[in-house]
Amino acid sequence: MEENKVAAYRRCVRAIGRKFYSTAGVLSITGMVGLIVVDVVLRYVFNRPISSSHEIVMYLLTIVVFSAFSYATVEKSHVMVELVISRLPGRARLVIEIVVSFLGVGLFTLIAEQSVVRGIALRAENLTSSILHIPTYPFLFIIAFSSALVALTLLGDVMKSLRREE
Repeated sequence: MEENKVAAYRRCVRAIGRKFYSTAGVLSITGMVGLIVVDVVLRYVFNRPISSSHEIVMYLLTIVVFSAFSYATVEKSHVMVELVISRLPGRARLVIEIVVSFLGVGLFTLIAEQSVVRGIALRAENLTSSILHIPTYPFLFIIAFSSALVALTLLGDVMKSLRREE
């Protein structure tokens, strides 16, 4: 029964990560590409570039990077260095996997927590971008959400590894 709960937890987190990337990430990258194409055409054909395109692209890039980061963690498609670890016996690899995943849970929980704290502070300060006056705090909440997804994914990995150890 406990194993079914861990599997259900991992499936739920994976579904959220996929949905986050397939909506926010893909829409943002599509918007970035469209904006850059329009900006280039306006710049070189009509000599009228979009003055704030770099600002919009910067914010969209935040969404793309962090949604892709959480998606890569969910899908286990990030780069892993296994040169040394692959030569260790199974139990040693499992212990290292648990320790590294657990440290990752702590790190990404801290990143999520600090992003929320900073986002709340920026909202109170009413800090906006310099040209278009786009509020900056929502992007910190996106970073927090993505980091929380990474932490939850790594927590699921820890639970799965601990079940394997038993």
